[in-house]
Amino acid sequence: MLGRFEIRSQVDEEGGNVTSEDLFDTAESFHRRRLLSESDKEQTLVRQTRTELSVQQEPLVNPNAYQPELMELCQVKASDFRLLGYEEVNGGTVWDCVKSRNKGDIPLYQMVDAILSLQIGTLMNHLTISAYKGEFFEEDV
Repeated sequence: MLGRFEIRSQVDEEGGNVTSEDLFDTAESFHRRRLLSESDKEQTLVRQTRTELSVQQEPLVNPNAYQPELMELCQVKASDFRLLGYEEVNGGTVWDCVKSRNKGDIPLYQMVDAILSLQIGTLMNHLTISAYKGEFFEEDV
C-alpha cells in the first residue's frame, strides 16, 4: 500500500496542500496500477503455460503405420452407418475418406478422433466428389 510519505511527497511536488480527495485519487491510481501489474503477471504466466503445453505435444505418426488398428475403428464406424441405413458403407470407404481429409503425419489421437467423429454427410460428400473425379477405392480394384 502507498505510504503517507509517498502521497505527501507526490502532492508536494505538484505544489499545494494535501486534501482527502488528493489522498483518495493517489491511492486509487496506485491500486489500479497494482491490479494492472497483477493481471500482467497472470497473462505472462498463462502465455508461459501455453508455450510449455505446445512444446509437449504428442509425436506425429504416419497413419499408414497404424492402419491395421485404425481399420478396426473404421469397421466400427461403418457398422454405425449401416445401422442408419447406409448398407454399402464399409471400413475401406471410411478409411479412404479420413485419410484424404488428414494428409501428412498427424498425432495418433487426432486420427482416431477423425474416424470416430466422421459424419455421414462428410462421407457422402467425399464419395460424390471421388465419383466425379473418377477415383477408385481399394475394394473396387
